[in-house]
Amino acid sequence: MSNENQNAGAAEQSAGEQAAKACHKAEELAAEAVRIAKLELEKAEKFYADVRRKAAEKIAEVREKKVGDLVDCTLDAVKKYPGSSLIVSVALGFCAGRWIQKLLGR
Repeated sequence: MSNENQNAGAAEQSAGEQAAKACHKAEELAAEAVRIAKLELEKAEKFYADVRRKAAEKIAEVREKKVGDLVDCTLDAVKKYPGSSLIVSVALGFCAGRWIQKLLGR
């Protein structure tokens, strides 16, 4: 009986060691995942700051322009991208038509 008790004790100890190893491995994987998440968050924060800075610069640039300058820029864009300009103008016309219909109650 003592031989069986020794075998059972050894099996319990082996299972405990395996569980401890698995737990340690899980902790290592979790720590690595947190480290990677922090790096990705830092990258996203830098990207956001860059996009925000560029948007602020563009907004400031547009505010400084006069209406004539904006019309000239729009005409240049239409000449450069006629297909896209057509699609945008059709979409805006559709939206404007729907908006007018709602205002008139039709």
